[in-house]
Amino acid sequence: MRILFISLMGGAIWGGSEELWFKVALEAIEKGHTVGICVKEWPQLHPKIRLLKGKGAAVILRKEKAQLKRFIRLFSFGLYQLEESHLKQIVEFNPDTILVSQGSTFEFFYSGSIFSLLQKLQKPYSIISQYNVENGWIQSTYIKNLVTTSENKWKHFYFVSERNLKVAERQLAAKIEHSKVMCNPININKVAICEWPTAPKIKLACVARYECSYKGQDILLETLAEPEFSAIDFTLNFFGHGPDKLHLQQLVGFYQLEKKVFIGSFANNIDEIWREHHALVLPSISEGTPLSLQEAMLKGRTALITDVGGNSTLVIDGETGFLAATASVNSLKEKLLELFNTPLDQLMVMGEKAFARATKEIDLNASSKILEDIQSQV
Repeated sequence: MRILFISLMGGAIWGGSEELWFKVALEAIEKGHTVGICVKEWPQLHPKIRLLKGKGAAVILRKEKAQLKRFIRLFSFGLYQLEESHLKQIVEFNPDTILVSQGSTFEFFYSGSIFSLLQKLQKPYSIISQYNVENGWIQSTYIKNLVTTSENKWKHFYFVSERNLKVAERQLAAKIEHSKVMCNPININKVAICEWPTAPKIKLACVARYECSYKGQDILLETLAEPEFSAIDFTLNFFGHGPDKLHLQQLVGFYQLEKKVFIGSFANNIDEIWREHHALVLPSISEGTPLSLQEAMLKGRTALITDVGGNSTLVIDGETGFLAATASVNSLKEKLLELFNTPLDQLMVMGEKAFARATKEIDLNASSKILEDIQSQV
């Protein structure tokens, strides 16, 4: 079978949203399928794209026609156009089926030439949604009609949380046909509770892309600057990469948190993070179901997280973690004070309960199930 993977990722060379389609593509190659991938062109190929290419995948690199400023990019969707040469390459690849991976739920329908091409090809296709905005984002009449009346319908529309799906249906005022909820693949060496840190004071980790409009790290720093936290002895390490790293470093200085908060780089070894830290803090404004939460819990760590996306499926407030109502200073302050007032031995017990919850709720074989769906489409 010839399978084409189209990723609409445009804001960064890689992210957690790419892991699911990548894993499906890798398994497809290992099972003898012919794989093609269409991704945005960057100055160099990401190592995982190089891996797929080295295993025989055909790579079609998409050039964005306009380099818009970041503010415009957040609210514009005309960035996924394909030039005639790219359209020709897809037609020549002649896929039997197609999987489209999108960061947020309706990007594909704003994608112009990509959407039109798939309608004309009349080949079976499926869609992955990795994220949805919690409030608002009501779709226009044009997009509503496009989604609900397209002649060539998707075979499966995958979401990474049930809540993202329900929000999308609210935004459309319509049911999304053939929808399924799937888990993202995790990036840890072993699913097991790791050794509890020996540090005498609490060490927290915030593992997320440095993009405050989604992940809310700036609000977390504002909260930690409140007077209630000045006498608390803690360490918070940030791990990630992204456009707001410098701003976060500046905020650490602005709020005079240099002795407690440290902005680091992306960490490849997730297991090592949780050998050294007691809990995850992730003040997301909106989410799918964050990989960092799943990975922390599958290493036996509790988490303080906001009630967005699929977070409340995993975090039971007061039992497996701390669930803040919103990414606001007041909500985060309330839960941070609860966290800091919890003895380390009790946090360890919460981490054990988090592990039990995660192993029950997280499907570690989602990519294989998606590949099975794809194989059954033709």
